[in-house]
This record gives sequence, C-alpha cells and structure tokens, in this order.
Amino acid sequence: MLTAHLPAGLRSGIDDLAGQYSLAELKSAAQRLSEAYRQRGGYWVESPVDAAAYAASRMPATYAAAVCALREIRLPIASVLDLGAGTGAAAWAAREAFGPDVGICTNELNAHLRAAGEKLHLDKVEWRAGDYRNLSGLARPDLAIFGYSLGEVAPGLAMDAVERAYSMSIKGLAIIEPGTMNSFGFLLQARRRLLDLGATIALPCPHQGDCPLASSSDWCHFAVRVERSRLHKALKGGDAGYEDEKFTYLIALKEPVSEPDRFSRILRHPMVEPGLVTLRLCTPAAGAVSLPVRARDKTRFKAARKADWGGRWAE
Repeated sequence: MLTAHLPAGLRSGIDDLAGQYSLAELKSAAQRLSEAYRQRGGYWVESPVDAAAYAASRMPATYAAAVCALREIRLPIASVLDLGAGTGAAAWAAREAFGPDVGICTNELNAHLRAAGEKLHLDKVEWRAGDYRNLSGLARPDLAIFGYSLGEVAPGLAMDAVERAYSMSIKGLAIIEPGTMNSFGFLLQARRRLLDLGATIALPCPHQGDCPLASSSDWCHFAVRVERSRLHKALKGGDAGYEDEKFTYLIALKEPVSEPDRFSRILRHPMVEPGLVTLRLCTPAAGAVSLPVRARDKTRFKAARKADWGGRWAE
C-alpha cells in the first residue's frame, strides 16, 4: 500500500492549532462534524474549534491522498491554485510534490477554515477569500487543484467549476476525492467533460478511451496509509498507529503526455500465491485485465512481488 508521512511543519502546526482547545472541546466538535458529514454530505465548520477539530481529524488523510496523486505528475509545476482549500491540505501536498519554490494560492469561502489554514506554518502562501464559482482576479496557475472539495457541490455547479478551473489553468487540473463509488461516478462525468474540452487525461488512466470500469460494479480507487498522532487517535477512536485513506483522482493536462514507456495502472492489491502473482490492471488498450506473472519469468515476477496497488506496471 502507498504510504505518506506528514511534514514536520504540518504536524506541529496542527498540534499548535489544536492546543488552543481542550480535548473535550475538540472531541465534541469532531463528533459534530462527522455527524454532519453523514447526514448532509459535507463538513459544516461553524467555529474556530470546529476548524481545529477538522484539521486534526481529517487533514492528515486528505493531505496523504493529495500528495500521492500530485506526485504522479511528471512535469514541472511552478504555481498552483488550491480551490475550496479548507485548511490547506492540497497546498501542503503541492509543496511536498513540486518543491519549496512552487507558488501557492488558496481559495476558501469559510472564514474559520481559512483562518485555521493560515496558522499552520505553511509559508509563502496567498490565502484568498471566495469560492470556485468566481475566479476573477486570480492569477492563472500552472495547475488548478480541487482537493476533497467538489464532492460537496451540486453536480451541475461542480461540472461548471471543473470547466472554469481547467480553462483558467496553464497546464491542467487535478481533482482528488474520497474513494467511494459516488466520487468515482462524479469523476467519470468530469472526465467526459474534460475530454470534450480537448484535455489529455494523464492520470491515473493509461489511455484516453472509455473507462473499462464505468459499466461495472467496480470502481477505480486507491489507498494510502498515513501515520496517526495521539491526538488523531483520541479524536477518531481506535488504537492503531495508522489510518488507511481510500481516494480517487483525475489529472487532466493541456498537452499530450510524453511517456518514455507505456504503462498500466495497478487497480487492486496484487494477489500473491506460491510461484504466482496476479495483477489487476487498467491497460493502455483501454481494458481492465488480470495478468498472471509466474515465478519462471524471474525479472517480471520479482517486479510483481514489489508491485503495489495504485502503482504503474511497465508494459
């Protein structure tokens, strides 16, 4: 499974932010947020303590998902626009993925989330009030990012936001969402809209054709393991030292992708048996296939044993 580690600055920033409140206050706020998400499909942050609880309980996993997706981009990115930024998880991920000099602008309507994000020690970031329905006045970024934000918007508004953000970007758009079937359905809609706009669907797809999972009971998603702090465990319950976050993502670029080698995407955990590893792949030929790799093919078998869900498999 993919793994991600919180940057030290983010970890200490969350601790400092949460340290302004008692554990009881944070637990109560985290419970309210979780109940609101289950009932209304979104996090309703209505106070500074809500924002601190959100950062402590949800930000590590959303950061981990975003950094796994953004690290897949293999072209230079000098500037990003984090739309619906929340407390800035995707902004932190962009800094990790693209380096310390990447320019970052965030766009967040909720004042409590925005204020919390500004306190999390991520320097050289421009925090802007507003949402992604109106992007006027914002500088064009190399990459526009929706990190766990579009799924909480009505479908029509979300598709308009996708088109608007892609159009204003210089190099492309990244969308990262929870790894649910509903989120995958939304990304399929976004994928079709972006293809209509002439975009190159660069990731995670190894092709521009119809998604082979679109008409199946399966869906394209991945998982990342992220460490849990003592505070995180207290707010979410459980004793495990890690959390597994399932996510789905789509990255559309404005130029054709130059890949030195063709690759397939590993769609599930490899099935490992004595002398045999079976990989579930999405292939460049636009099909989902199961590939058996046997021990007699020593080089490929060794590679298959090291392969991971969500990774690339060279053809």
